[in-house]
Amino acid sequence: MLPVDVARGQLAGTPLCMKQYYHLFTSYRYPGLKTDTLKVDMNTASSTSEHMIVACKNQDSLALIESSICVVCLDEPCGLPPSDTNRALMMLHGGGCERNGANRWYDKSMQFVVGMDGVCGVVCEHSPFEGIVMVQCSEFLMKHMESLEDGSAFQRQSTFPSKKAASASLRRFQEGRVDNIRSATPAVLAFVKSMADEGATFTDSEKIKRLKDALKAQTDYTIAAITGMAIDNHLLGLLKVSKELKMERPDIFCDETYLASNHFILSTSQVE
Repeated sequence: MLPVDVARGQLAGTPLCMKQYYHLFTSYRYPGLKTDTLKVDMNTASSTSEHMIVACKNQDSLALIESSICVVCLDEPCGLPPSDTNRALMMLHGGGCERNGANRWYDKSMQFVVGMDGVCGVVCEHSPFEGIVMVQCSEFLMKHMESLEDGSAFQRQSTFPSKKAASASLRRFQEGRVDNIRSATPAVLAFVKSMADEGATFTDSEKIKRLKDALKAQTDYTIAAITGMAIDNHLLGLLKVSKELKMERPDIFCDETYLASNHFILSTSQVE
């Protein structure tokens, strides 16, 4: 049985909502013409007819795949040079139709990939749960199998920090998902400018102070985000309410600043 998750890092030790774990093996995404439909069968966990699908280019029954708890993909050797890039591509799309592309079923929430050449991993459909939930479950399974067997970087590209989106877990709240940690703060900008300056304008002590200020700003915003005090979910809620009420789009959501603030160069919530 999985132990109850607790927060790590900021505000460590706070118990986290475990509901997303029930979605790992009970979810299926049904494709639609305009919008897909996510179905979560909460009765599956207690069903006696649980089964998994072994995919080896033999997906014959759509109904069986839909009702399975997961898909196990048995891949043939890919024949590509071993590298992190090639392994990641094999996980994501199987290398295309000429290799193991037919061994993936992306509407199923969990796919366990086992390759004859040793390339193994997990592919998940992100909408029913956050990536960290899949990672925690996978690590728990790996530790269990082992027990049975045994018995932020700075890149100098410009003088301005790129807009980045980092995931802030809201599982401190029941059924909480995520909000956004915005890293492009004024303190980060000040630190980047001091580090990118080539005219020796800033002393080492000034750079260190600006680094500490940037770290504090990031920490403060992270704590605000994980305790429900960030801005993105609240603004998104207002936008959705305005649509449901058939209102004209509020001016704030048409403003160039708002539109620019939601165009992120990098999102660090991806889990492979």
